[in-house]
Amino acid sequence: MSSGYAAGLVEGLEYEERASVAPAPLVALAVTLLLATSSFVSVEPALCDILFGPVLVLVLITGHMVSPLRLPGVFLGSIIVFMLANYASMASAWAWDVGDSWFYLAVTLYMLAYFVFFAGFLGRFGQRGMEIMRDGYLLAALITATIGVLAAFHILPNSEAYFRDAALTRVKSTFKDPNVFAPFLVGAVFLGAAALVHAERMKIRYLLVVVLSLIGVTLSFSRGAWVHLAVSLVAYLAMELILVRRQVVSRRLLGGLAFVSPVLVAGVFALLVTTDLGSYLVQRLSFQSYDADRFANQFFALELADRNLLGIGPGQYMFPRFSLDIHNLYLRVLVENGVVGLLALLTLLGASLFYGLAGVLRRGPNVGTYTASVAVIMGIMVESLVIDTLHWRHFFFFLSIPVGLMMYERSRPAEAADGLSALPFEDGAE
Repeated sequence: MSSGYAAGLVEGLEYEERASVAPAPLVALAVTLLLATSSFVSVEPALCDILFGPVLVLVLITGHMVSPLRLPGVFLGSIIVFMLANYASMASAWAWDVGDSWFYLAVTLYMLAYFVFFAGFLGRFGQRGMEIMRDGYLLAALITATIGVLAAFHILPNSEAYFRDAALTRVKSTFKDPNVFAPFLVGAVFLGAAALVHAERMKIRYLLVVVLSLIGVTLSFSRGAWVHLAVSLVAYLAMELILVRRQVVSRRLLGGLAFVSPVLVAGVFALLVTTDLGSYLVQRLSFQSYDADRFANQFFALELADRNLLGIGPGQYMFPRFSLDIHNLYLRVLVENGVVGLLALLTLLGASLFYGLAGVLRRGPNVGTYTASVAVIMGIMVESLVIDTLHWRHFFFFLSIPVGLMMYERSRPAEAADGLSALPFEDGAE
């Protein structure tokens, strides 16, 4: 019996080397469930965190992902160097709080595992895997956006539980913070848009996700998320209209903007008229008193980083040890993990963007997914100037997409080429 089990295990591990039509139904369901629950994170560890371990084991032993060791060298190298920089900076953490430092490091390692998992899954199944990941993510967004919108109009029982503050002004829905809730929905906006404009037939459910997500982003009153949305929108339109240039896609995209924009404006107007949020909106659009404190705190962090080139240790620069959190991903990594840690992280981010832009320029069958993921990554990278995003699950989810798709396409060049000729919008693309 043991020999039979071992043979089955080896067969499962070799499964990735053989051609496959689609993931096994159980694996597809597990990955969908993992992502569909990723918006329920008001308590941690969240349900998706609990599910991640069993799903990872299932996918590994059945060969439903490319081996982590087969990741492109730039990603393996940057991950290894980044983790070594974390460990090196731990020497400085002994004077502070070792327990906090180890916990923060463990969460960072989990985020990197999240990235490797989805890149490996996509590297194994390509577009079919992306459809599973996309629909799971959009289902999560649909649920949390719907809850947020209903709570904003006080339709749900105990609607106040879905707000950040007692004044009931900023919706956080099923997240801990509206500043994470809203960026999660921004990702759904562009995944949904890509599914709408690049599909042979438009599906209403994707339009519903896009509209509700946009309303949810607005109701969060997150200035960072608004900037994220604007940056991602400009990047997305530039890639689709200038680099991709498919006539049907462009017509759908511009038509969708013409439809969604007035719907969104009308929805926001209705909310402002029926509530007292108009003055709060004006307040959020203006300079806040604590903004000056944030900038002063960041200058202090720079001075601290200059005196500690190896960093002060993961998770060490935070309130109440310091007067404020840094609210800047790059500065936090610099002060906590040193110059080497920051360079390694920037290499990971830059390489993912490079892969994504390369996929856009190839204008292959997955170009819509490339444009969406690149736009979201760009938006998060800009928002990371005003918030710490190192432990955002969906950031590493989007970072994994260009990597996984490119791995898949490089392993099956003939299939990618066939996909180009089969695209429904290739005629008259110019």
